[in-house]
Amino acid sequence: MILSLAIFACNQGKTGTEAPDVVSTAAIKTIKLGVEGMSCEGCESTIKEEVGKIDGVTEVIASHVNKFATISFDSTKTNLTALSDVITAAGYEVTGEQPLK
Repeated sequence: MILSLAIFACNQGKTGTEAPDVVSTAAIKTIKLGVEGMSCEGCESTIKEEVGKIDGVTEVIASHVNKFATISFDSTKTNLTALSDVITAAGYEVTGEQPLK
């Protein structure tokens, strides 16, 4: 009886027919932000980790040498303001968007 309840509880809400998250490639945006305050690879890792926690972020590249972060994200789930806010909260200064090369 207990085993039956455990199996039933584990399967609650799952029908096996849920559609996977679908992301339109048109919704994926890539931006390059100037970031001041990074001084080492640890800083790069902090930005990658914190920005990577945002729902919709698909890739983060940070460079303390070149002072930028390049971020790819689903624009239906997040935006430039949210990305900048997370970088600022981590202790860095976003100096603006830069052209992608």
